[in-house]
Amino acid sequence: MVLEGPARRHHVGLVEMWCILDVPFARLGTVVEALGGAAGEIAERLGCDLGVVGVIVGEEPLLTTLRPRQGDVAERFVRNLLAGESHRRPHLWLVLAPGSYLAEAVDPYRPLRLVAGELPSPLRQPALIRAGMLVTRQDGPAACRLELRLYGPVSELRWIVAASRPWLADVVDRRAASQMPARPPSRTEKSRLQR
Repeated sequence: MVLEGPARRHHVGLVEMWCILDVPFARLGTVVEALGGAAGEIAERLGCDLGVVGVIVGEEPLLTTLRPRQGDVAERFVRNLLAGESHRRPHLWLVLAPGSYLAEAVDPYRPLRLVAGELPSPLRQPALIRAGMLVTRQDGPAACRLELRLYGPVSELRWIVAASRPWLADVVDRRAASQMPARPPSRTEKSRLQR
């Protein structure tokens, strides 16, 4: 099941869009790999460093910066959602403005608060963030719920959603086969929104 929410504008000028995926455990690996592939391709096409913030309630956040290489980003995304204890905590993925550092945007010594309907806070300098995505995973008895909250200017979010569609078409469509395509979509292929 895919639930999508309406866009909501926040006081810092960013828009929030959200999507909830209820994924049977048998398909979780396939869906997470598709999401990781989309995140990796988007990062590489944007060419900006990514910040990954592990959110632990009441504790200092875990900050990691990644170069915009598709394989590295995809691998980290999959590892965050499938491996070890990492999948038990939310992760905030941030596309950083060129020339900025993650610790300039997120204070490494202050715990982040996650309140439904609000941006993760406190952020040091939201202007250094081109776009962001908060990813949470909740396991149920037979399925896993993945919640994706995208933050950014409308133009960035539209582009990100369009760039993600080729990767996600077969895994979020209820009528699609359960197998991923043999190869990821070509970077030269245009999305349906660009045609």
